[in-house]
Amino acid sequence: MTCIIGLEQDGKVYVGADSLVGNGGWARKELVPNPKIFQKHEIIIAGTGDLRAMQIVKYLINIDHPKKFDEEYVIKNISEIIRLKFKDIGYSEIKDNCEKSFTYLLVAYKDKMFKINGQYAVSRRKDGLICLGAGEDFAFGAMKAFENLEPENRIRKSLEIASYYSGAVMEPFTVLKTK
Repeated sequence: MTCIIGLEQDGKVYVGADSLVGNGGWARKELVPNPKIFQKHEIIIAGTGDLRAMQIVKYLINIDHPKKFDEEYVIKNISEIIRLKFKDIGYSEIKDNCEKSFTYLLVAYKDKMFKINGQYAVSRRKDGLICLGAGEDFAFGAMKAFENLEPENRIRKSLEIASYYSGAVMEPFTVLKTK
């Protein structure tokens, strides 16, 4: 239940998120201010999944300030730390010796962003665009249609489109950008 949009443009990363916290079904539950997007050491973190996952990442994970923000750093210092914390407190699902969560994250710093999927794998798209959550298909289409807009407005308009077509996406929207 969500929509996260990340865009690399002009040497920065812009990340937007909606504010709907659902109940796992299709009923709209509650709006929580900025539950899905925050910053730690100038790293923007946004995610899908339930509110508990984002609270764990925001308040119980220590992320070191990056010297070099690349795939290796994200795997060793973010994805693996989150995996270990989720496992330690019993948040991960472990089946047939395979760990997973229902949380997908976008992490951004300076001019790069990465996706961390539910199996803690780290990836990066060549086109500089990542959309996550129930509204991601609508967001990808809207981001393409609004290519001529400046980044923050483009993300807000795309979140509006995702919200219009998906009951799992809802205002208010928050957009942050890296320094």
